[in-house]
Amino acid sequence: MFWARWFNGFIRFLRYCCDAEWIDALFGMKLEASYLIEKARAETGLEDLGIDFKECEVNLHTLLNSARTEARLSPLGQFLLAQRVRSSLRCRLKAEALFQRFPEILEKEKLLPAIFIISLPRTGSTFLHRLVARDIRFYSLFLWEALNPACDSRQLTNELENNTKRRKCNGMVPWILSRFRRWLRTILSQFSRWLSCKLHLSSPIITCSLPSDPKTRGDERYEHAQFLRVVLHLLLGKGISTIHECEMEAPEEETILMDLCFGTQLSEALYHVPSFAQRIQSQDPTSMYRYLRKMLLLLQWQKRRSASSFSTSPEKWILKSPNHLEWWDTVHQIFPESKFVYLHRDSRSCYLSAFYASSEIRQVFSDQVDKKEVAQHWYRKLNHVMRKSIESKRKIEREGKTVEYISVSYEKLMEGPLQVTKEVTEFAGLSWREEDVRRCVEYITKQKTERQQQRQESKPSFSQFGYQDEHSLRPLPELV
Repeated sequence: MFWARWFNGFIRFLRYCCDAEWIDALFGMKLEASYLIEKARAETGLEDLGIDFKECEVNLHTLLNSARTEARLSPLGQFLLAQRVRSSLRCRLKAEALFQRFPEILEKEKLLPAIFIISLPRTGSTFLHRLVARDIRFYSLFLWEALNPACDSRQLTNELENNTKRRKCNGMVPWILSRFRRWLRTILSQFSRWLSCKLHLSSPIITCSLPSDPKTRGDERYEHAQFLRVVLHLLLGKGISTIHECEMEAPEEETILMDLCFGTQLSEALYHVPSFAQRIQSQDPTSMYRYLRKMLLLLQWQKRRSASSFSTSPEKWILKSPNHLEWWDTVHQIFPESKFVYLHRDSRSCYLSAFYASSEIRQVFSDQVDKKEVAQHWYRKLNHVMRKSIESKRKIEREGKTVEYISVSYEKLMEGPLQVTKEVTEFAGLSWREEDVRRCVEYITKQKTERQQQRQESKPSFSQFGYQDEHSLRPLPELV
């Protein structure tokens, strides 16, 4: 965290000496929707954010207003939020460019059936997700893909750069600048590889679901994500990885894709934004899930193009996000061929883990985190999600629709992960094979070692969050 404290002190000193708005604009930290949209368009040379962006823009305005007035962001937190929004906008712009250039993505590509793991946060869903994804017959979303889902082909990347140059001006100067940027990207890529080895960030990848494609390491999206990981490690330290393990080629939740619409729980976990939280609780998530379907079609289309060398063609998607439990009926409406795995955990353990995780993550973005405030927010949020999920399930039943799902407890998953993985695989309609057992055992062994270290490093208690003991909290409603 040394570099984070240094950055915060440096920006505060500059704001004291100079005009604060000018400093924010200089470092790209202005939390204004119009400014960030203009920057994203200038960086890509593209204009179209999609016909469904109007509702997303309302979410974006609400998020930024809430962040400015309620979140008590540090300079680093403000910078990271601005960069996150700009990155999401760039992803939307590039995705729309791909949809326009290759209309067959939406017109001819057929999305494979999906298995959704639905649960509250902190219930072991990441562990189960990555276990099931060890089977190469499943497609899963890798972290490096989630961070930059569009622009798979180098040819398109070059065309976008040329388009940007033509828009700005013609002549030798922009050509020299483009060559310099390309050279700089190469240098940064090589530096990030070297530094990741020194920081022990490039340990053998055993959590990926598919064999590593040789084209992957040459993909600019992968190189960009790896460099981002190194920078965040330097700024934030190792603490963040004890809450959620981040590996570039590990299966990741699709919350990152859904957040391109700026309407998920992710922002609630990262910042204190009660106005934004109230906004998304009352929103209609249909357009967000339609956009998720579009992005999955795009990723599936790209995966098919880049994985032609693999002998096994995936037959299903394995997906997971805490957001799905709240909007179960909408997920079923947009993905009618989907099946669900409902993962649940003891209420009080779920409370404590969620309180601790959010309070730790928020300290990255703010140096004024109130742990009691965090606990009160997530106590209300988790109860709201469970009530909403019960309503969603009843709505599906009233409409006479059939939803296929199985229920798995956290305790059962921890006691017999192989048996649970087998049940989920067979529930998906696939056979359980000996090679899947071998892959799963590798991952389970690695996770046991890491969990033992995490237990020694962090032992949160309810007293840290203003509660006497676990009995001070009402148990969560049960989904029956």
